[in-house]
Amino acid sequence: MAGSRMQPQWQRFGFFWPLLLVGWLGGCALAPGLVMEPGSEEQGDVAFIPITDRLVYALSEEEKRKPSVPQELLEENGHPYRIGVNDSLMVTFWGVPEMMPNLPTVQVGGQDISQPVGTQVVQADGTIFVPYVGAIAVAGLTEGEARDKITAALKPILQSPQVDVSVVKFDSRHVTITGALAKPGRVALTRKPLTLAEAFGAAGGLTPQADASRVSLVRGDRIYQIDLDALQPLAGRVLLRDGDRVHVPTTEDKKIFVMGEVSKPTVIRYGRKSISLMEALGEANGVRQDTASGREIYVIRAFDSHMQTARVVYRLEAASASKLALAGSFPLEPQDIVFVGPAQITRWNRLVSSFFPSLLFLTTADNLQN
Repeated sequence: MAGSRMQPQWQRFGFFWPLLLVGWLGGCALAPGLVMEPGSEEQGDVAFIPITDRLVYALSEEEKRKPSVPQELLEENGHPYRIGVNDSLMVTFWGVPEMMPNLPTVQVGGQDISQPVGTQVVQADGTIFVPYVGAIAVAGLTEGEARDKITAALKPILQSPQVDVSVVKFDSRHVTITGALAKPGRVALTRKPLTLAEAFGAAGGLTPQADASRVSLVRGDRIYQIDLDALQPLAGRVLLRDGDRVHVPTTEDKKIFVMGEVSKPTVIRYGRKSISLMEALGEANGVRQDTASGREIYVIRAFDSHMQTARVVYRLEAASASKLALAGSFPLEPQDIVFVGPAQITRWNRLVSSFFPSLLFLTTADNLQN
């Protein structure tokens, strides 16, 4: 109207300012982004636990009590090699040239020595062929036991038979090495006991992607977890048995996720046993000094191996240097999420930033109308 006075713009949008005030007062709840609600007690099905000196000490003592390798593996003794199917044997008859009439003999110490015809492979039924005797079962015997058995079988036929038996190709007993190795596969057992360290050497060694802290050894119905990083001085004492299966996993699933108010949100892959919360924050180039809250550093864990429970959130209030030092002693687990929350002023600034586009829209619309 011609005689009307134009209402000030701030009055025309008076309804908006109470909303802005409510947003200011409740900025923590309305601000965009993830907001944690910490507490010392279990909330719903999630347990919030503060990271304290007592907790860090308890975790450290628990870790010390864990053996790097089960004691029974260190107590394993070597056993004589037992002949098996597919092994190749060389059988020599001393001083009995008629056992091999078509072969030349040699003189050793005044005795004729009959030379063997190549080697014999132990058949599927566990036997080899011996002249004048026929098939003799040798599977499951040591070289000495096989020698004595053949000698006893020849005594009714020959006077003072002297026999030597040796395995020239070992192909019946193996361990299987799989996972992050240069040449995974089967490793044959020989008359010399095979150690875990030697088995890895035969398989070409670990690859750069190997997770040496989570090696598994399957023996029968038992599964042993071995930390090679801690085992190094003892790796030569762990003897393997026929049928053992050793697996070295990769670090592909061993990740830590660092997000929130950090300089470089990142995914950390690591091969050693564990990394600390401080190391994870360091990999993310530290917390952002301009936006982060030192009182809101969280470790979100889907399953906690120490507490044997699911859905645990640890909170570190790193408002002081002594509290921040705890981060260097708090161990992380695979798949942990490290989240650094924003400071209160950061939440408020983000809330205001989210309101201004709406205010600008209303102002523009009013200007167009007039």
